[in-house]
Amino acid sequence: MPFETKMGITIVGLLASSAVIQKCRTSKATLENQMYCLAPEINAPDALANAREVFSAYNIIHQVFSIEAEIFCPQDVVRAYQILGQFLLEVKAKVAEEGISKEDAEGNLRIVQRLMEKTFELKEQEDASFMSNLIGKGLDCDTSSLVMLALAQELGWPVNLIYEVGYDVNHVIARWGEGINSTSWDTRYQGPVVEWSYRPYHFRAQRDLDRNGILSIIYANRAFTKSDRGDFQGAIKDNEKALELFPQNDGAKRHLEYCRKQLDALSKL
Repeated sequence: MPFETKMGITIVGLLASSAVIQKCRTSKATLENQMYCLAPEINAPDALANAREVFSAYNIIHQVFSIEAEIFCPQDVVRAYQILGQFLLEVKAKVAEEGISKEDAEGNLRIVQRLMEKTFELKEQEDASFMSNLIGKGLDCDTSSLVMLALAQELGWPVNLIYEVGYDVNHVIARWGEGINSTSWDTRYQGPVVEWSYRPYHFRAQRDLDRNGILSIIYANRAFTKSDRGDFQGAIKDNEKALELFPQNDGAKRHLEYCRKQLDALSKL
């Protein structure tokens, strides 16, 4: 799925995000309980440009990392780029080794799935951020599907993401192609979606995600990180942004209501 992304991410901008992080470090307990810098050993200014060059300018991953740079240190941005870049190189090498054609949807997706299971732990999580998932080597449905999309944009595969709406939970899958000949792929449940009516959680609707829909999920996930850190006002703004981009984001709706209640309760103390 082609994206025309605006490159609003710069080394200076990412380094400036560290000032935001420092403002949040108000106590020793906060430092111990929150992951503000997962890869402090990296020299961000020297490493960022090289790490970003692995991905084309149009890849949505640049916007994703730009959004999440507000809540992680610059070294984490570099490390996330490095992990995803290395994974991309491994996928390219494996596709070439096995001689899979560019048109073989299931063949290419299975290669990504095998390598993903080897590199990461696939598990259910409470709306974790993409960078923390990459660095922690544990992916859930939306972050593993986003890995699939980032790779597809580099390899020229016609992949987009699908948002599935459940009665009390939402889910994200990847889809290769469109219409009757498309192949839906669930990275979390490790294979093709054969019969939609038997999907887990009894999903009642599917919606194609355009660029705004995908960024909506990133903002919603950032909102969870902020609320976990006690920043309910910031979480409210992120959820509102998520719903502005994609009004059908049910997870953002539920979390927005929760954050408003928490902020109201705190105001009465």
